[in-house]
Amino acid sequence: MPKIFIACDFNTEEQLWTFLNKFPPQSLFLKVGMELIYAVGFEIINKLKQHGHIVFLDLKLNDIPITVEKALQALKQYQVDFVTIHLTSGEKNIRISASGCARYFN
Repeated sequence: MPKIFIACDFNTEEQLWTFLNKFPPQSLFLKVGMELIYAVGFEIINKLKQHGHIVFLDLKLNDIPITVEKALQALKQYQVDFVTIHLTSGEKNIRISASGCARYFN
């Protein structure tokens, strides 16, 4: 069965839970992006994980390699399952990002 990520593009925690409560109690694949994170904060990730959800953090990390690596290291505390990294800064960023993901998310 294919896994489908549900976009949680809300700007309040109340809107998020009102939406999620429409689903049967089960682990869902959720895409959490900038809109929700900037509106309610990173703690929402911990709450979603406590409910057993799979979290795809879509913050579109895009910066110099060391900054992306430090961002990945900081995000480790939230135990996200997937992240987006825009690799327009080149091959070095690809290597460092892949290495960082292996170190911080496995």
